[in-house]
Amino acid sequence: MLINMRIAIASGSENMVVRISLDSGCLNVKHKHPILNKLRKLEEQERIEIFSSGTVWREQTRPEIPNNYRTRYQKRLEETKPVSETTVFPFSFKSGARFVNEESEQKIEQITKICFPNKSWNELTENEKNDVRALEAHAFAGLDYFLTLDKKDFVINGKKEELEEKGIFVREPNDAFIEELKML
Repeated sequence: MLINMRIAIASGSENMVVRISLDSGCLNVKHKHPILNKLRKLEEQERIEIFSSGTVWREQTRPEIPNNYRTRYQKRLEETKPVSETTVFPFSFKSGARFVNEESEQKIEQITKICFPNKSWNELTENEKNDVRALEAHAFAGLDYFLTLDKKDFVINGKKEELEEKGIFVREPNDAFIEELKML
């Protein structure tokens, strides 16, 4: 999808919108992260679209999160576009769920091996499984970038490059990402 988008932009199509899915840490409900604030402005200008999966909904609206933050997270999540994920209960009615098929099982297995190379699916913590599910949902939807602050699980030790080989473009919210968006 990203390659097709770059070709379309190069050929003069100015209506291409970059589609970005957010990891939980990138919701920026306090509006304190300068790059995420810039992205929010690009979203308001309809130059990018922001998506979130049911995984992010579950993580940020769980009962143990204080009400004032849970309300902020829920408001921000309602502003994003939904990305369906493989069926996990409870699932968000906003972003829906889809049944696991062979393709999604393979993608989940690939992502698990890349992000958590020393663990099997059954050995992952619930948070680690959520990370894998969020990436699989992103890939299934064919979105352009997965934005995260979590370097350990998605970026370092060659993980970013391996995910990119699988068509998952992981980026951190930094100046380099803003420059990359400008080039599109």
